[in-house]
Amino acid sequence: MDEIGDLALPLQAKLLRVLETSSVRPVGGGGGERKVDVRVIAATNRDLGRAVAEKRFREDLYYRLHVIPIHLPPLRARREDIPLLVERFAARFYEQHPDEPQREISNEVLRRLMDLPWPGNVRELKNAVERLLVLGRGKRVDLRDLAAALPEPLPEAMAGLQAEIVPLRVLTRRYVEWVLQQTSGNKLRAAQLLGIDASTIYRMLLRDEE
Repeated sequence: MDEIGDLALPLQAKLLRVLETSSVRPVGGGGGERKVDVRVIAATNRDLGRAVAEKRFREDLYYRLHVIPIHLPPLRARREDIPLLVERFAARFYEQHPDEPQREISNEVLRRLMDLPWPGNVRELKNAVERLLVLGRGKRVDLRDLAAALPEPLPEAMAGLQAEIVPLRVLTRRYVEWVLQQTSGNKLRAAQLLGIDASTIYRMLLRDEE
């Protein structure tokens, strides 16, 4: 269950009941309950402990879910994973699209991918790899293909950063704002280019306006 922290309080109560009783009542099922045997993996980018303290997330549900917590750092904090992820995404792409011409991603492109901020994390990287493989012009994806397949790497957002050190969230917001400029404010299109949900862009912009 992705983005569990965004679940409305009434739905949290229903989910808690499912976890406690191991039963559900299917929609259109005639009112009867059905036993289920499932394991739940829930993900969120929110601080659920803080949400509990602020009464935005049920404490009983929090402890029900908080059995084996796994903290996954953002992609920018584990750049050494990027080559392995690129290799896996490329292999999966060709499994799903066997008729696509086989292309190899060059080491220069891999190094450039490791330098990018990836505000959309793994999902954004996956979409970028697929674009590179689709739009590449030869058997080897090079830096020219990278420039054609990905948005320009922060021409305005990066301006002056050699003399100005800013928090990463500020840099990420500048990047998102630049992508929005390129899409004429179309948040859905920007989200597709970034490989993230449109709701993530709305939350980011709303949080910085507060």
